[in-house]
Amino acid sequence: MEPSVTETAGASPEGAAKDQGKRRVAEHEAVALATQHAEAFEPRAERHDRENSFPFEDFGDMQQSGYLAAPVPRELGGMGAGLLELCQAQEALAAGAPATALGVNMHLFTVGLTAEMWRVEPDPRIEAFLRVVAEGQMIVAASISEAETSGNNFRHAATRAERTDGGYRVSGRKIFASISPVMTAYTTHALYEDPERGPLLVHFLVARDAPGLDVMDNWDAMGMRATGSNDIVLDDVFVPDETVVAERPAGVLDSFALSSHKWFNLTFAAVYTGVAIGAKRFAERYVSERVRKPYDQPMSRFPSIQYLAAEMEIAIETSRALVWKTATDLSQRADVSERDFARAVAAKYVASRNAIDVVDKAMSAVGGSGYLRRSPLERLYRDVRGAKVHPPSHYDILEIVGKAALGVPLDADPRWA
Repeated sequence: MEPSVTETAGASPEGAAKDQGKRRVAEHEAVALATQHAEAFEPRAERHDRENSFPFEDFGDMQQSGYLAAPVPRELGGMGAGLLELCQAQEALAAGAPATALGVNMHLFTVGLTAEMWRVEPDPRIEAFLRVVAEGQMIVAASISEAETSGNNFRHAATRAERTDGGYRVSGRKIFASISPVMTAYTTHALYEDPERGPLLVHFLVARDAPGLDVMDNWDAMGMRATGSNDIVLDDVFVPDETVVAERPAGVLDSFALSSHKWFNLTFAAVYTGVAIGAKRFAERYVSERVRKPYDQPMSRFPSIQYLAAEMEIAIETSRALVWKTATDLSQRADVSERDFARAVAAKYVASRNAIDVVDKAMSAVGGSGYLRRSPLERLYRDVRGAKVHPPSHYDILEIVGKAALGVPLDADPRWA
């Protein structure tokens, strides 16, 4: 994480230079690892997509290399990668293995958010969690999506919590729980009707083997098939107070929700940008080698192909510039305003639309062979469609950005007031 204003105030030039050097090391280490993993994972991606199987070997490699601990502060055993560095690394990973990158992002953004919380207010429980992640002993799946409430909703929950001695009893069903096949712990939220404080959203961490927690085997989607985004059923699961992350009023967008959206949206924007980069690379290689008779020069010599390549290049650089700039700005402070939140989802909106457009253009450049199942482009064409439904989606984002621009509270009810 970039240092806050309070952290840098009064710091010596020598200290600031040293901190900057440490951040450069973290950036290079995380991105270099992601690039290496992308090269190794890419040949496996087609098989996992076709079989609708989970890439356990990818996660074994990332666990062994320490990539799963990239956002953990260095002093706790990780790489110290902040929001910007994580976006850069996830973009590189997604360029080779989109589904693996999308899946592991649920773990990484959660760890990144938790690391930021620890830096702002050190807590022994959070520190213990981060150290376990750094030791490679924990892989966290995160999902708060429900069929009843829809999408990435930090304001409501259909899943219910009841107070009991030493914690809560939680029952409900969550959807789109990516990397559920390999998770060792799961973080989500439930609604608790507190008799004194009113409705509360209880955010918590629970072990994979907790009695009453059942991971379904029901993920069968158009694209991103290797994410293992199964449903999770919670049937009277006991959540001890020690693993409760936050208790916050329901129905509001507070600092916890806004910071969560910051990490969530920017890292996922980077993932879909990476998918676009992978499609562009494939198309460029193809047209540089393919010769269409009666011509004796490769397709890359055709002006129409050059125009498509230019449009893909411009779209990717636009997304990258916006995502990286927004991540840089928002990394400089832990507290996120509604305008900051709007900037984060706007970056995801632009990156998602550009990613879909780039993959479409790559398909146009390659032509009919890209439509065949044996082509990596066919898989990327399906994978990138996840950007359309990844919450918050198109019109929800426009509403958030529009309200922030007009000064209308984002959690104002009724919604269309």
